[in-house]
Amino acid sequence: GGSDVPALAEGNKVYVSDQSARNKAGAAYTASYQLPHLDLSHIDPSLRWRRKTFEHLELLMEPVSAGTIAVAVYVDNVLRQSLTFDATKRRERKKLNVGDGYNVSLVVSNAVVNEDFKVLSHVVWFKVGNEDQSR
Repeated sequence: GGSDVPALAEGNKVYVSDQSARNKAGAAYTASYQLPHLDLSHIDPSLRWRRKTFEHLELLMEPVSAGTIAVAVYVDNVLRQSLTFDATKRRERKKLNVGDGYNVSLVVSNAVVNEDFKVLSHVVWFKVGNEDQSR
């Protein structure tokens, strides 16, 4: 009895994905995910119609031995800022320069050979604006 190990197949090769060195035949591959476009109405239903000024992004991570995290920040479905976080730290907070909007989404990725990342949570710091619908 052994334990289950995640694997993936491509062509005539099988790759074991739970390895200490994150690479595919010695080359980098992209690991990424995207958070939904959140209007934060899950926190308070009135936030759906209110503009938010997004101020900071904080990532809480399980530190890895080597890793960087690229984060693309989308506000109202438009890429507004790209940030880089150090995945060897427990937590890191960066200032957002994305202005205000109704919803926010993050695309989190890494495409560096033998680097990894383990994000535990994302915290978006924001101030609530008014219900201005003119823009």
